[in-house]
Amino acid sequence: MSRLPKRIRSDGFSLVEALVALTMLSAGVLMLGGALTSTNRAARGSLEATVAEHLVRQKLASFREGSALLADGAEQVRLDGVQYTRTWRLRRDVPRAGLVEVRVAASWSDYAATLVEPLSRPLVSTLTDVEGTVDRLATGSGRARSREIVGYVADR
Repeated sequence: MSRLPKRIRSDGFSLVEALVALTMLSAGVLMLGGALTSTNRAARGSLEATVAEHLVRQKLASFREGSALLADGAEQVRLDGVQYTRTWRLRRDVPRAGLVEVRVAASWSDYAATLVEPLSRPLVSTLTDVEGTVDRLATGSGRARSREIVGYVADR
């Protein structure tokens, strides 16, 4: 009668150890994928906000240079697959005679959304070329965002 050894020594991993390692690796890859997606979304939002800021400042500069007609208006601008709506409103003799308050805003949305009240008031401290940025909060099924800058130009 032959005796079997009490324990057979094996070099390598058991099936259970391999499955545990594979599960941990899969969870790590899924978390990394989620982090990359969030980072990509945040970077895209930052790029869109930068483009909107540029569009607003570009329009305000055209008022200061005198190349834009001093009248209310709006226009659509499409850049990198995003539709921006640039609007401007003017108020004459505000805050004093001879000045025109210019409010230029660029808004855009990833999909359908509704803009609500500004989170803060524009920063206006003197009567010269002062600019303030107002971020708007979005509600609804989408993500709508807006940039607004207030500046003053001499009435012509």
